[in-house]
Amino acid sequence: MKYQLQTKKKIIFYLYNMKQLIQFDDILASDLFEQVDNTSKELLDSANSKRWKTWDENIRDLSKAVHIVDVPSDLQEEVYDDLKLNQLYMNGSIFLPTHMMFYYWLPGSYIPWHTDSAHEAGMTIHLNDNWLIKYGGLFNYYQENTIKGIKPEKNLGVLQIGGVGHSTTIISSTAPIRRTVQIFFKMRQVKESII
Repeated sequence: MKYQLQTKKKIIFYLYNMKQLIQFDDILASDLFEQVDNTSKELLDSANSKRWKTWDENIRDLSKAVHIVDVPSDLQEEVYDDLKLNQLYMNGSIFLPTHMMFYYWLPGSYIPWHTDSAHEAGMTIHLNDNWLIKYGGLFNYYQENTIKGIKPEKNLGVLQIGGVGHSTTIISSTAPIRRTVQIFFKMRQVKESII
C-alpha cells in the first residue's frame, strides 16, 4: 500500500499485528542532510563505545563495538523540525522524540534480532554515500513470516513502530564505517476536539 501524508515525504508501510515499518526516501532536506552528514564525520573521533557497552548482553551479542555520540542539541532541533515527526499523526498518535544519536558501525559490528522494546518507535537515517551490498549492514525485518532486507541508501529513513523485529547484518572487514542517525520516540494518543 502507498500513502501520501501531509508532509513532503512519500512512505511505504505495512501493518502486521499493529506493527509498522515505514521507509522515507530523501527523509531530510538536502541542505540539512549535508549538515547532518558533515557533523557526523566531524564527531567521529569523539564517539566511543561506552553507551554500547551498557546495552544488554543479548543485544551486543558477538558484535564488534558500535561507537555512539549524541547529535548536538541545536542540530537535533533542526532535524526534528524538518522531519515534522512531532506533528505526524498515524492511527490517532503523535510522535514525541526522546533521543537522537549518531551510531558508527565498525567492521565486524551488527545488531542481532530485537524489537527496541524500551521504545515505542525508532528511526534509522542512513548517511553513507554509495553503500555496497557486499559491505553488509543491511537492515533486516520480519514481515508476515518472511525476513526482508533494506540496503542502506543515502538519506533513507526507516521508521519502525510497535516493536517490529529487526536486525542488521554484520559489517564486512572491507567496509567503511556505516554511519547512521538513530532517533527514538514515545507516542501519545491525540484526542480530537470540536474546538
